[in-house]
Amino acid sequence: MIFFDFYVRAFSIPKPLAPLADYIKSLQRVIVADQKTFEKVIEEMKEKFSAIPKADEQFLLEVSDGAIGVYKKNTKQNFLIKIYYTPVVGMCGFDSDDVDIQPVPDDGEGYYTLPFQIRKTIKEGGVK
Repeated sequence: MIFFDFYVRAFSIPKPLAPLADYIKSLQRVIVADQKTFEKVIEEMKEKFSAIPKADEQFLLEVSDGAIGVYKKNTKQNFLIKIYYTPVVGMCGFDSDDVDIQPVPDDGEGYYTLPFQIRKTIKEGGVK
């Protein structure tokens, strides 16, 4: 599992980057199930980047270990959009005896259902 945890955007970005920035921002606080799903998210991001006119001439989309950033070409130290990600190493507070918990397969095809009590809490708008 991979968690997109922190989104940063420069104060002013070129207007053609706005849809890509919105998409990247929508990933903040999202967990993807496995590496295959993460790669699909990256591919979708690259498609949105390629849809920007002359993007390859003006900007650079870089996926590095722990961050994804969009930079102006030749000025890599100044990012325009950046989102950080990290592998999820564990989760606390789950009852391992709960029959609703299902393991996440590593092939990107499976589904993970949360325990009933957590689903109920989410539907009710969180813990009061």
